[in-house]
Amino acid sequence: MWTLLLKSMLDEIGTEMTMNALRPKFNEIGREFANRFIEEYRIDFENLGSVADGLSSFHSSFLKKGRFKRSSDSFSIVTEECPFSGEPSEVCQLFQYFYDGLLEKMNPDFSMQCSGMMTKGDKTCHWLIRKKGKTDGKDDAVPEDPIKVLKLRYARGEITREEYQRMKEELLE
Repeated sequence: MWTLLLKSMLDEIGTEMTMNALRPKFNEIGREFANRFIEEYRIDFENLGSVADGLSSFHSSFLKKGRFKRSSDSFSIVTEECPFSGEPSEVCQLFQYFYDGLLEKMNPDFSMQCSGMMTKGDKTCHWLIRKKGKTDGKDDAVPEDPIKVLKLRYARGEITREEYQRMKEELLE
């Protein structure tokens, strides 16, 4: 139902205004859900393994097919079948905003990033939760150059094309 509302807003007021309007609400929903999430899934929010177990259980309630992978400092979710594939990529951005709020409340040392989305035509979705500042051995550390950071966020689907262009112009001023 909420995807229909999202599509309508995207059509009526455009991507940038829609996402700017919804980002704070989805962050708030994530923050508000955090206490219930910690209690219901018995999360020790200082422990990434505990967070990973809780998210595995939570995701299994709505993902049809996927797999989870853990390392000592990260947890990845690969979705192979999603009820939102074929929907606008902004659906994934709303999930990102929700998780930003959830993780911020649970433990601000964790971050979640998406590197592939079915809503953008990828065959799978890839979500990675890890302690901030940690890498998984691949060359995916956040670069220091703000333009490179912006390009990386756009490439990962964290921001829309409009947001990318607007922010790039602001940074170049």
